[in-house]
Amino acid sequence: MARSIGFIGLGNIGQHLATSVVRAGYDVVLHDLDRGRATELLNLGASWAQNPREVAGAAEVVITCLPSPGAVRNVMTGEHGVIAGMSAGSTWIEMSTNDRAEVQALAELAARRGAVSLEAPVTGGVHLAAAAEMTVLVAGPQEAYE
Repeated sequence: MARSIGFIGLGNIGQHLATSVVRAGYDVVLHDLDRGRATELLNLGASWAQNPREVAGAAEVVITCLPSPGAVRNVMTGEHGVIAGMSAGSTWIEMSTNDRAEVQALAELAARRGAVSLEAPVTGGVHLAAAAEMTVLVAGPQEAYE
């Protein structure tokens, strides 16, 4: 099991996905624009980071589940972005509905820090996310997947 998993984006789907990760026994570090969305997860034992960079600094794996390509770019780049906090050997898993070219461009930026990336969009809707039965479509390096 990874030392810690970071989860950014606690919207309708992300909230349920992050809950599944916490319930699976992982040490989870959270961030969202609305800290109130993390309350239940914090009560389950997750911890809070002040920004995406802190999430990446505390986690071997960072998962993003955000509403748009622009939101993903904002979370990943910049002084307080995930990429700035990544270190060699870390992994970014992108679960948002996103543009493939955008994911590839961000994955290249992460690779410059020695990180690997997986594109892992989900399908099935909020009801399946709540039941921990979503389908995850994963693409990327086999070693990162394993």
